[in-house]
Amino acid sequence: MSDRHRRVEELFLEARSLPPDEREAWLGEACDVESMRADVASLLAAEVGMPGDYLAPSSSSNLSPGTVLGRYQIVEHLGSGGMGDVCSPTTGPSGAGWQSRSRRSI
Repeated sequence: MSDRHRRVEELFLEARSLPPDEREAWLGEACDVESMRADVASLLAAEVGMPGDYLAPSSSSNLSPGTVLGRYQIVEHLGSGGMGDVCSPTTGPSGAGWQSRSRRSI
């Protein structure tokens, strides 16, 4: 993530903690670059109507070890984020047992 993106994220998170009627004035003071102010304002506008917990990590993963999805079986749940879950799978079944799908771990 670039420094600019980090700064926009910081400004967005701080601005969203303010009452909506105070945000515009705060952005005018906090943002020294107009394009950055516009980016933060755009994020705030896009947030209108979103559920209050949309930034919170999901705690309802059904991808526990042993879960079978098509030809894959979940070996390990590695983590969750805004775009979903990351798991380590195996493929199978292949007669004697499940074979490892991945060749390397990151």
